[in-house]
Amino acid sequence: RSHGTHRLPLRHCTLQICFAGTTQFIQVANWLLDPLIHYFGHSDYMLEVKALAKLSGVKVGTIAVLQYMYELNANNGKMCTAVLAKHNNSIIHLRNLDYDFAEMLAGMSVQLNFKKNGKSVWTAVTQAGFLGAHTGIAFGRFALNVNERDKGSMLANLWSFITGKWGVSFLVRHVLETANTYNDAVEILKKEQLIAPTYFIISGINADEGLVITRNRANVHNIISIQDAANDNKSYIVQTNYDREVPDPEDDYRRIPAEQKMTALGDQLSEQQVMQTVMSQFPNLNVDTLLTSTMSASKHYLNTTIWY
Repeated sequence: RSHGTHRLPLRHCTLQICFAGTTQFIQVANWLLDPLIHYFGHSDYMLEVKALAKLSGVKVGTIAVLQYMYELNANNGKMCTAVLAKHNNSIIHLRNLDYDFAEMLAGMSVQLNFKKNGKSVWTAVTQAGFLGAHTGIAFGRFALNVNERDKGSMLANLWSFITGKWGVSFLVRHVLETANTYNDAVEILKKEQLIAPTYFIISGINADEGLVITRNRANVHNIISIQDAANDNKSYIVQTNYDREVPDPEDDYRRIPAEQKMTALGDQLSEQQVMQTVMSQFPNLNVDTLLTSTMSASKHYLNTTIWY
């Protein structure tokens, strides 16, 4: 769903961005970025920012801030659940997207199909006015989503932005556009420097292709594979917003309940069972959950349920 080409939704959305700071922050961004946008980020995407600003009638700085919502809010936790699981010699991949003002973002959510020479190449779930991607699938190659990592600070993220590091959602889009194989995608996600720490959850077309890559800004913190899970007698990985070596906080206890439900499903679990038992049940489905996506790179689909 989206609001089409009307200008009101983007203007309304800019009011909501004040959750990350103040109206003065937006004013400074407009003052600074309107004339200097080509010095920041990656040039091709910044040209799109300028084009979107012109088409929507919203200032360049405001559109640019919208693109970096993740980085502005990337140490708040309580955002997202992802599941990788083995099923019939392939990987099933599900994700819940949680965010503040979920109802508004749900109404702006779109699933975009990118084609080349008349053939679908990759598909992404995003929000109208947002040029990156948080969830996507490169058909016959891999599926990928981002979970917020509850680490870092706004000032460190700002410095990484100024020095030209990748915005997380733009890197996801870049990988979907350019990586020819699952292994190529993994290497890019491991090595590129980021504005903010994050988790990349990626699945391939084979039953042994599934990873959670825990990223610092400059390097990899750790990697958990579906094979590592198998060595621990599990056929799945659940990732929320906290590093696996530390327990979930008491006020955001989501990973352990999800793992308990996954274990109860057993080795013969299906995508429908995971959807019904984990992704559509509290605490992994909650008031901030705006959508759930299910995807399979090998079976060439990405399906999304909007909860509002």
